[in-house]
Amino acid sequence: MGRQPLKEGGGRKERKNIRTSASFEMRLAAIKQFEESGDMATTVESIFPTLTVQAKRSKKRVIYGWVKNRDKIEKACESVNTAKAHRLLWLRSLQRLGVPVTGAMLSEHALEVAKELGIDNAHFAASAPWRKKFLQRHNLTM
Repeated sequence: MGRQPLKEGGGRKERKNIRTSASFEMRLAAIKQFEESGDMATTVESIFPTLTVQAKRSKKRVIYGWVKNRDKIEKACESVNTAKAHRLLWLRSLQRLGVPVTGAMLSEHALEVAKELGIDNAHFAASAPWRKKFLQRHNLTM
């Protein structure tokens, strides 16, 4: 005998709180929306329409923080997009030439590109989970 299932269908419980973080592109879009409208309530309503009143109040504080750190967010957007383009171009050019690309090669190249763009190692690590997501995002296989 084992323990009884928690739900009718058995299995795991559903996760109640799933934390998500906003991408730099989304943060920059929120900042621009705020600058255009000049009203934080309108900005929060347009970006997060399904939130409760209390959650919207919290998001206002978050967006004010983004506005305060606009320079860092803009720099991150530029460097992230540039780095993605460099890695993808490099990988596809090697694949076209028929060169087998290993995970270690991809990680090493990604770290080199990050270093060239001035991205600190504390902010970016070309780990195995990063490689897996990168390949999934761009529909690539190794």
